[in-house]
This record gives sequence, C-alpha cells and structure tokens, in this order.
Amino acid sequence: MPVRLNPADLARLGVEAGSKVKVTSANGHVTVTATADEVAPRGLAAFVLTQSSGGAAPLLRPHPTVTPGPARAPSK
Repeated sequence: MPVRLNPADLARLGVEAGSKVKVTSANGHVTVTATADEVAPRGLAAFVLTQSSGGAAPLLRPHPTVTPGPARAPSK
C-alpha cells in the first residue's frame, strides 16, 4: 500500500518516489512506499483505505470512543 505525497513534500523531506518511508500517528506506525501525487494537498499524506488493504490500520484507533448515556431529542 503506497502513501501519496505532493512532489513538493517529497522534495522538502528529501525522499524519492518509490522509497520506503515510515508513517507514524499517535496510534502506531506503518512502513510504506512513497508515491508522488500532484493532486495530494501539500502537508498531507494520503492513503486509500479499504477493508481489503488494511495497511493503514495501525495508524487508526481500533474502536471509536463512545460515551454511553440516555438518548435525547435535539433541542429546539
């Protein structure tokens, strides 16, 4: 699974397209191939997330945090 980065970000980071990079979040990290993508916004790493790829799963929270409580009607 590649990570898509704007070419300007690749240059700023000193990374060549096709190189392996480590992407880290507060929840974990993955090592993936960097791919240049002119459409990717500067400053952001873009992954295609599908159930079949699963490669970015360590970067995400395993379960959303839900606070139990009574259901309420929206206030008017």
